[in-house]
Amino acid sequence: LSEMEEIIQFKQSLSSSSSKDQDILRKKTIIQLWENRLNGCQRNVDVWERILSVRSLVLSPKDDPSMWLQYANLCRSSNAIQESRKAIITLLGKDYFKGKSSRRLPNHSSPLI
Repeated sequence: LSEMEEIIQFKQSLSSSSSKDQDILRKKTIIQLWENRLNGCQRNVDVWERILSVRSLVLSPKDDPSMWLQYANLCRSSNAIQESRKAIITLLGKDYFKGKSSRRLPNHSSPLI
């Protein structure tokens, strides 16, 4: 709820006659605040997905790639591979994996020769 209020304030400040430097400073401040808040959140894919979707009202993935990379890593480690892939594609802006071979790596339990 506090993030929604921050989003409203941020959007209103952008529509006012503020300078570009002030807008950049506000954006950096909100990114730092949200990054700290996200690092204190439960490391759960569903929780992070909801938080990032709300934040995307103001910040594109390219504005804060660190959060999106952390989310992609969380998805991967939680075995949510498709969500991880979508996060990376969203961040890159293009699907560089499309049409590529999906060769599987050997399991750790497979004997190495």
